[in-house]
Amino acid sequence: LEEGLVEPDTEYIDTGKVELGGPAIYNFEKKVWGKQTMAAVLENSINTGAIFVEQKLGKDLFLKYIDNFGFFDKTGIDLQGEIYSRNETLKRGYPRDFASASFGQGIQLTSLQLVRAFSALANGGTLVKPHIVEKIVFADGQEKTTQIKEGARVISEAAVAKITAML
Repeated sequence: LEEGLVEPDTEYIDTGKVELGGPAIYNFEKKVWGKQTMAAVLENSINTGAIFVEQKLGKDLFLKYIDNFGFFDKTGIDLQGEIYSRNETLKRGYPRDFASASFGQGIQLTSLQLVRAFSALANGGTLVKPHIVEKIVFADGQEKTTQIKEGARVISEAAVAKITAML
């Protein structure tokens, strides 16, 4: 949506599978959906529809958005010991990896990374650093309040509006 390559009403013909060398990638229960819109792809969680969009984006843009939404980095939450995946396999750029990542199976994420990315929709397209601690009160009564910094814009408000309507 952000790149103008699809709109909520953009249609494609789902054949139930995508062939990229090796075993075919299927929809859940090998269902064939036929003619579908992008809104229906989200509504019905159609794997092949997600692949359709990923292929329209191409490798470089697909990786750019995965990176912009924070899927290669720690969230920076104010807790010790945050773990995450750098998704090194995905970065290598094999078509099957991109295809499966487009519908969430070829990418490693923590729940916090996923919530952070999804919250960018609620924040008008801005990715923010999550916080647990609002303030620290020291034994002497002094307080240190967590400063929330404006995050990076990852998609436009116009794209957010379309995605929100689709969801």
